[in-house]
Amino acid sequence: MNWSMTDTSSMHIRHVKAGLVILIWLTVIGGMSNVAYAAPPLQLRPNRIADGALNSSYLETLTGRNGTTPYFWSISAGSLPPGLTFTPSGSTATISGTPTQTGTFTFTVQLRASTPPGPPDNGPLTDSQTYTVTIALADCYFNGSSTGGISFNVMDPSMTPGPILGTVTQQINFICRNTLPYTVTANPASGWTLVSGANTIPYMLGFAASGTGTGAPVALLTNSTQVIQADYASALAGAYANSQPVTFTITWTGGGGGSIVASLPAGSVSGSLINTCATPVNGTITFNIDQSSAGPITAATTDAGNTAPTVRCTNGYTPGVACTSGHGYTLTIGNDGVTDPIAYTITGCPPGITGQGFAIGAITPVNFGLSLAQVNYQNANAGAHTDTITVTITY
Repeated sequence: MNWSMTDTSSMHIRHVKAGLVILIWLTVIGGMSNVAYAAPPLQLRPNRIADGALNSSYLETLTGRNGTTPYFWSISAGSLPPGLTFTPSGSTATISGTPTQTGTFTFTVQLRASTPPGPPDNGPLTDSQTYTVTIALADCYFNGSSTGGISFNVMDPSMTPGPILGTVTQQINFICRNTLPYTVTANPASGWTLVSGANTIPYMLGFAASGTGTGAPVALLTNSTQVIQADYASALAGAYANSQPVTFTITWTGGGGGSIVASLPAGSVSGSLINTCATPVNGTITFNIDQSSAGPITAATTDAGNTAPTVRCTNGYTPGVACTSGHGYTLTIGNDGVTDPIAYTITGCPPGITGQGFAIGAITPVNFGLSLAQVNYQNANAGAHTDTITVTITY
């Protein structure tokens, strides 16, 4: 009996305990249902952004979190350092560019979400950060403009062989602090060309590739920029310029390191190739007059032993040609213009030619001839009869 009572009590106790467990569990669940949900607030980060350097590339990214997109970004107070741009893009915004003015600048960026984070009225709809950015002189900086220009004098392919040097029309000067080593790299590093339509002329670019700062201005561009005759001798006439910009990166490792970027924009390296001609070889026509022969005597620069004058003209150029006599179309003894004249006519003088350029071997012969009528030479005195024929290229 005692055993039964004990057993019954044990069961009762276990039942009570089970009931307590159930009661406590229900109480906990009920309590949780009455706790308010705390949504994370809308946030604009970071709290601070970096300072910058004059004429040195700058980039900072701001990020928004929580709330419902789309986000709306704005500069609500103050202004960015001159040269920098604020660019929103979805949940981020960038502050980027190249500062053009030293000083300390304070501005406020505001971020607004479409709806607050979490349930209605849980969390703010906006957040903002006030930033202070100091723009100081870098270890290397530009003294004036960071863009330059170079021009070539009129490129005349008939000039004495040799390079044509460019003239710096707008210099790029930079200053590096004393004893600071620097290097300069160009992009593209080679393959620079001047372009006129579909025609190209390669050129060599002269610039200071490295050095050590002295605290004084350094000229980046040099007058060693050049085009060589082998490259422009057979080019077509036209106004040439660089169609691809060239950028220069000035890099230093001392003082924490850094870089600044300069450029030769498209069109800033230019020159003109003119249509021109030159005569490298004078021609001769030599022949004998036989008074016993019948009919006209003809001679030409194409005959064996005779030489046609030659001309070099700009490739593709088509100048006019004129052949004239120094004595009024008469051969005279001793080239005096008077004694025993023999009248003749010039034949086959071409009205024009097409230039082949000024490369070696690129010459155009001007072929022509002359004719003496029998009546004009039958009673002539013996001797050497001469005249000078002038071939004029008009352009």
